[in-house]
Amino acid sequence: MKNILFTGLVLFCCGYSIIKGGRDGRTVSAMFILAGLVSIPAGSPQEWTHTNVWALLIDVLLLIGLARVALQTQFYWPVWMVGLHIGSIATHFATVGVKDLDPDLYFSMQSFWSLPELIIMAIGIAADRRAGIA
Repeated sequence: MKNILFTGLVLFCCGYSIIKGGRDGRTVSAMFILAGLVSIPAGSPQEWTHTNVWALLIDVLLLIGLARVALQTQFYWPVWMVGLHIGSIATHFATVGVKDLDPDLYFSMQSFWSLPELIIMAIGIAADRRAGIA
C-alpha cells in the first residue's frame, strides 16, 4: 500500500512539474525519476541491514544535480529540495557503524525525505506560477 501511495505522489508531483515547471521542473523531475529507477536494486531488505552504499551514492549524485539546478535558477523551491535531501544523506551517515540495524527503520528514515521534497517541488512551482514568475 505504501508503494502505491508513494508512486502516486511521484507521478502526480513529477507530472505536474514536467507540465507546469518549465526547464527546472522537467530537469528535477527527470533526476528524481531516474534516481528512483536506478535505486530499485538497492531496495532488497538485506541491503538495508547496514549502510546502503548504492543508495548513498545515488543520493549524493542526486544532491549534486539538485544543487546545480538550485545554483542556476531564480526559484527557491530547488534550494528547499537541496536542504531536505541533505537530511536523506545524513540518514545514511547515521547508520555507519551501527550494529543490529533494523532494515525497516533505516529504509523508512531514508525514504521519508522524498515525500516533502516532492511536495515542495509541486507547491513551489504552483506558487511561482501564481506569482507570475514562472
